[in-house]
Amino acid sequence: MKSSLLVAFGASLAAALLPLLPAQEQQMPPEMAAAFEKVKAILEPGALHQKLADYLGDWDVETSISMAPGQPPMKSKSKAKFSWRIEGRFLQQELKGQLMGKPYEGFGLIGHDNFKQAFVSTWVDNFNTYKLDSEGRLGQDGKTLIFYGTLDEYLTGENDKPVKYVYRWKSADQFSFEIHDLAIGEANTCVVTMDYRRAK
Repeated sequence: MKSSLLVAFGASLAAALLPLLPAQEQQMPPEMAAAFEKVKAILEPGALHQKLADYLGDWDVETSISMAPGQPPMKSKSKAKFSWRIEGRFLQQELKGQLMGKPYEGFGLIGHDNFKQAFVSTWVDNFNTYKLDSEGRLGQDGKTLIFYGTLDEYLTGENDKPVKYVYRWKSADQFSFEIHDLAIGEANTCVVTMDYRRAK
């Protein structure tokens, strides 16, 4: 196990450094060369990374939070900016505005892990001390991105509660982000909806 890990790590390092080495120094042992060939496709951004570019730009955001059955949702507004944190690999979102009547600020990263064959996401904000991590896949329609993760519910004392996050593209200038509480059941699980419209 240890030797295979070293080979994989060595191949990853070699892939990163190989273009920087003089031609006469770019020779690798056969075992290392074989591992290098396997990881080359994992190391480079692909078509799924390119889909992240659709989010680039400035957005006006309206957030709706479902408080209780039969009650109107609580709404608030904010501004979001998506930009590359690492060009072509990791997208960052910076969001500032209001949430539940208080100043709100959040920061997130989205990328695609070629080895896991999954999109990966992390989020932090000024309402919490935790970091929300999730993994997801692109829907068959190519317009829906679905993540699954967990969160802690302070009011009920629940740890690692299952949650689903959904990005739904409606047009080139509009998409929504949904948070689903999977503990509710199979229906009416959406508790938060954020409507993003491209700023003009």
